[in-house]
Amino acid sequence: MFRKSVALLIVFSAVVFAHAQETSKDADKGYTVGSWDISGGAGGTLRSGANNSNYPNFNFAVGTNLNDLISVYGEYGYTILGTEEQGSGTSSNSVKTGIQNFGVITHFNLEKKKAKRAMPYATLGFGFSHFALSTYSDTHTLQSKNADGTHTSLGFGESIYLGNNWGIRPEVRAEATQFFNSNEAVGWNARETISLFYQFKKWSWK
Repeated sequence: MFRKSVALLIVFSAVVFAHAQETSKDADKGYTVGSWDISGGAGGTLRSGANNSNYPNFNFAVGTNLNDLISVYGEYGYTILGTEEQGSGTSSNSVKTGIQNFGVITHFNLEKKKAKRAMPYATLGFGFSHFALSTYSDTHTLQSKNADGTHTSLGFGESIYLGNNWGIRPEVRAEATQFFNSNEAVGWNARETISLFYQFKKWSWK
């Protein structure tokens, strides 16, 4: 499932990239140094040692294009590990687990060209992670288990401008998460996402 998802992302990116290149006539459109953008997206996370299950993830980021080669983002991500119903009737409970990531992601552009409609990049990220397992009844929380740790990631993606200042951002990352003083060590994960982004005008220190 993961390989199929990655293959679809690559094919889709290639098609849109070709179309964007053909229709790009305005030099002011596309990747712009000094601008900043917000993005939100979703995808899947393939966890090592979890029966090759692909878990849904969601992300939100805010960042800026510092120069021709580097963009920096603050990012929040949430991976849903599962929701399970236990028991039946009046004694049924709901168990929910998930991982939240708070971090900094740096994009290293693979092409040095301003106002480019499609900008491929490599990523490097790090930050804080929080694991939570909670058991709920119909009225209140019965049990809660938490663990904190860190994560690092690296990968590849592409910012594809479909309009003057907006577009999509397919991305694939390898991610390692390690929790402190806990048996909830996740190890290496593979994460694929597609985000929608909007680019705002250039910032100024004046």
